[in-house]
Formats: sequence, structure tokens, C-alpha cells
Amino acid sequence: MIDVNEARAIVERDASEEIDWVKKRDKYLSEYYIERPYCWIFFADESIPPAPPSRLGFFTAYAINHLGNVRLVYDFRDDPQKMSDFADTMSKYFETHDE
Repeated sequence: MIDVNEARAIVERDASEEIDWVKKRDKYLSEYYIERPYCWIFFADESIPPAPPSRLGFFTAYAINHLGNVRLVYDFRDDPQKMSDFADTMSKYFETHDE
């Protein structure tokens, strides 16, 4: 089992590889994250511009479970209720899919 700091480090590494339309930087993730019983959801840093059209549909949020398994997910920060509901759904997913 990993803790939130290890989860952030894993997702930070993944984001540095996925977000390839910006110059290399030290920080790819926002300080803001959501915690649920079976996962955390981290978000791309607010200073990162939207993905170019060639990357249309790129997800800028990352769900990670307590085993370190990461999924790219939707970023619903503009709708707090939708984001909360989605985080609950991802937590339930990870509860039943212990990969």
C-alpha cells in the first residue's frame, strides 16, 4: 500500500511523460487533489495550457489506487458536484478492481 506522497510522486512521473506539449518543468500537478477511501485523484497544474488539437480528448486528471495503479480520467473541477460523484465512482471501481 502506498500513501498520498508516494501516489503523488507516481502520478507526477506519469504526467511528465504524458503532458508533452509543454517544456520540461519540475511540477506538472496541481496542489489540489481529491481523496476517497480507495483512491486519490490528482490534476494537471493550472498553469499548463490546454492540449493542442492533435491531443484532443486528452485527460488531465489521474486516479491512482493504494496499490499504485493509475488511470487517466476526466477533470470535472469546473463542476464540484460532478467531480465529487466521479471520485466516488472511481473509488468504488478501485475497491472492486484490485489490480
